[in-house]
Amino acid sequence: MSSTTHPADEWSDPKANAKQIRSKITYENLVAATTELLKQNPFDQITVVDIAKKANCSPGTVNRRFGSKEKLLDVVYERLEDRASIVLEQLVENVDFSQLTVRQLLDLFVDAYMNFVGEYRLILKAGYTRIMSNPETTERTLETRARIIDTAAQAILGSKHNIRHPDPQVAAEFATLQAATMLTDLIEGPDMTRHFSALDERTLIEQMKVSILRYLGEEE
Repeated sequence: MSSTTHPADEWSDPKANAKQIRSKITYENLVAATTELLKQNPFDQITVVDIAKKANCSPGTVNRRFGSKEKLLDVVYERLEDRASIVLEQLVENVDFSQLTVRQLLDLFVDAYMNFVGEYRLILKAGYTRIMSNPETTERTLETRARIIDTAAQAILGSKHNIRHPDPQVAAEFATLQAATMLTDLIEGPDMTRHFSALDERTLIEQMKVSILRYLGEEE
């Protein structure tokens, strides 16, 4: 009588299970290695060999698992976007926005974002360039960012007694979208500030806040 091997039998095989664990460890090591390299180096200066060396594996392993370093960047960037969403959600859960003015809210959100960006600037810039040229990654990124923007807009509505705009819902969503777009362009897009003698990153962010406050109708 012949025996039939079921998927559950294969999963319970210690050798098969150990192989899957090693595979998962290799995957995570490659993601971690790419993340670390991108903290210090532009993406176009990092090679598959660099990633493999950092992860203690062969270049062939990188290509087998991801196909290219660009696909690996997609994973790193998506995880970073998800982390940003979690950071904002935790912030919203722990702060009573009804006690804050819109100015205080803007300061809180922008400071949290800039602190989060910190060492990840090169990753964000590389990921932004990638999604702009690769429709496959665009939809998921847009969904994540829409979730982040909606969370921030709802928080601003929590202090709507400070908003003098005739339609607080529309105003909060537009203001949040405006801030998110500018911060994304500032951090992830090409550096435009070098073309203007009076503008640096801090000045641009402050002027963005002033513009949003005026739009919402709150006095500075």
